[in-house]
Amino acid sequence: MIMLFIGYHQRKLFFSICYLVSLAGVAQIDEIKEILKSKPHTEETAIWLCDTAFTFAGNDLQITQQIAELALEKARQLDSDLAKARAYHVIGISYYERGVYERALESYIDALKYYEKIGNRRGQALIKINIGIIYGLISQPERAKNYLLESIKILETLNDSLNLGKSYSNVAVNYSHIGLRDSAIFYYNKALVIRQAQNDSIGIASTFNNIANIYVGDTFNIDVKTSEAQFAYKNFVEALKFINEGDRDILLSKIYTGLGRTLSELGRTNEALAYLNKGLDLGIRINSKTCQQLCYRNLKWFYQRQGDYKAALDYFIKESNMDKELRSAEVAKQIDQLNIKYETERKEKEIVELEQLRIIDQGVRNLLIMAIVSVTLLAILLILYVSQKRRKDKLISNLRLQKLTTDINAKNKEITSYTLNFLQKIN
Repeated sequence: MIMLFIGYHQRKLFFSICYLVSLAGVAQIDEIKEILKSKPHTEETAIWLCDTAFTFAGNDLQITQQIAELALEKARQLDSDLAKARAYHVIGISYYERGVYERALESYIDALKYYEKIGNRRGQALIKINIGIIYGLISQPERAKNYLLESIKILETLNDSLNLGKSYSNVAVNYSHIGLRDSAIFYYNKALVIRQAQNDSIGIASTFNNIANIYVGDTFNIDVKTSEAQFAYKNFVEALKFINEGDRDILLSKIYTGLGRTLSELGRTNEALAYLNKGLDLGIRINSKTCQQLCYRNLKWFYQRQGDYKAALDYFIKESNMDKELRSAEVAKQIDQLNIKYETERKEKEIVELEQLRIIDQGVRNLLIMAIVSVTLLAILLILYVSQKRRKDKLISNLRLQKLTTDINAKNKEITSYTLNFLQKIN
């Protein structure tokens, strides 16, 4: 799944990302935040955070998720649909790699929404592969098939052979799980052509192994026809030509086991036992409990067919013990998943509560600002009113004074005139 994101790493920020990778196991989220402070508030920075988050996917998935969530927060601030799509994509990867499929599916669907919004066809194709794989894992083969076939249409249009091979293989796996052998082989062969063109030896070996297992499965089957066993044997032998010990040992152990099982179906007992033991030895050497359990199961059936019930019982007990170990590990994994879900939901709840508090605080601040502005306006209006009233009162007072002065002057003139008249009469 992680490989479906690698094509994005084509940016000039490569060296800074490599620096962060070198800090894996030492770098913490606070260091990322410090580096972020020196970067501009742009879409490029949000994309840088997505790429940085992805580089931690092989070491610390918690840090991957935290950095991707930082990227998502910045993408929302910038309203960048591309950055949102990329952030959700990486968050989905972090959940998928931890087995939290429901959360991964939610994140992938969110990513798809933004890839479709901006018309990013390659992003749509890659995310649809991821969605198809998850639907296959949660036993919804029809949905898985639809998404995978949609991804193939897009990748064929884009001529993206690298991811097209992966998409063909995933469609084939889906068809194999629902028993449509011919359809599975058709798509495996299409994937094989691409693997061969790319000289992808591990991909070629894996494809031949998958084709062989379509007919013989991962354990003995009394219904296997000779022609089917011969077909499976031919593909297992082809797979061995493209893989060596140290390349992909889990795959090699499974090829050895499948070849042993197939040789037993063909009646080549000694060769069958040799390959079954080779598969077991390699599984023990690489400490793969899954490979060991598969070998124990096949050795149990091998000895039961040979009539050696004591050996069959020994391997049955070993298989049962290994099954208990794997179940315990699965229970522990499920507990971890529940813890992750709990922590995620708790964190999301805290974010919602903090957002609500922020909204309330913002509302209180807005009310306070409005109150201050209102009081200020009232004060200004009051000052203006008082000032205007004073001017008006002063004007009225001046007018009254002028009138009084005029009246006095008029009276004085009357008195003067009267006095002069009176004096003239006396004389």
